[in-house]
Amino acid sequence: MNERNKLMASQSIGKLMLNLSAPATVGMLVQAQYNLTDTIFVGRGLGEHSVQGIPGIAIVFPGTVPKISYLVDTDFM
Repeated sequence: MNERNKLMASQSIGKLMLNLSAPATVGMLVQAQYNLTDTIFVGRGLGEHSVQGIPGIAIVFPGTVPKISYLVDTDFM
């Protein structure tokens, strides 16, 4: 039995949920901060043309999540 299976068999559900979900939660918060910063830079950099730039970010972002999850799943990174 590998280490992860031993943890699943021996620890409580609450502790497991906290230990296993914390890295994903931190990753999502970092990604949200990146998107907010990216939107601010696009808004300031494009000035009056940011009306087209910011929706572009909103359209492209959802496509990045499945791509990242695929790359992580295939051990590409």
